[in-house]
Amino acid sequence: MTEFKDINLLELGHIDENKTFKFPEDDIERSLMDFIKQYPYVVLHQGVWATGEKVNPNYAIQVANKSGWGATVKLSYNNEWMDGEVNGKSEIHFYVPSASEML
Repeated sequence: MTEFKDINLLELGHIDENKTFKFPEDDIERSLMDFIKQYPYVVLHQGVWATGEKVNPNYAIQVANKSGWGATVKLSYNNEWMDGEVNGKSEIHFYVPSASEML
């Protein structure tokens, strides 16, 4: 069974053209928005404990940016994906907190 790693790409923030992140494996700075928009869908959790739904990346960015706190964006991936293999898997999760969770 393949082990998945999770890394935070963004910790409670808004997403714009200037936001960047780095993978620990290569330490290369990348555009967060461009990286997210490469995916056909992301998993949006509206409320930290909510089950996610697959949505268009542009919609998830819009929801996060309209939120007062933004979102925590996590990437879940396996080593095969990081190595560029065909069977590699990765998925982006947006966690947008509700007002009651932030109080």
